[in-house]
Amino acid sequence: MTGADTWLAPLSGAADTAQGWLADRDAQRQSLVADLAAIQEALVEAIQVWQQYEDTEQPLGRGSGGWDPQDWPGARRKQALSALNARIHHLYKDAVGTVGLTSPTTDDHVLLEAARQCLDPANEDSGAEAARAAIRRLNDENAKLSLLCQGLAGA
Repeated sequence: MTGADTWLAPLSGAADTAQGWLADRDAQRQSLVADLAAIQEALVEAIQVWQQYEDTEQPLGRGSGGWDPQDWPGARRKQALSALNARIHHLYKDAVGTVGLTSPTTDDHVLLEAARQCLDPANEDSGAEAARAAIRRLNDENAKLSLLCQGLAGA
């Protein structure tokens, strides 16, 4: 099971539960759909932040005079991703809470930590590749969330 599948599993479980609800719980089902759609929107925003990696700030690498993996995304990008992460985590907790599930403790929804793990201090281009890896995974997660929303819309 990949990291994406791990954090999406409770959302999938919530969607499965909500699909079995009778019509009298339609308002709760629609609340879940709204939370999932809001998570999707935030993931799209995170993708846009990652896409700006090379456009707005120089990637940190060997030639930067001091390479610190903690700072590689740049302060503005890190702040934007952290804010999106907090928003997604709140929506996530609401979504799984709608059906009585608890949220797992992981909250790297924008893949900041996951991308950092792709860094190679010996490779000056690894920052851009880490950003591309995060974008690929966020696109994959967004597609899976879209399927969950479609399934709930038909319930």
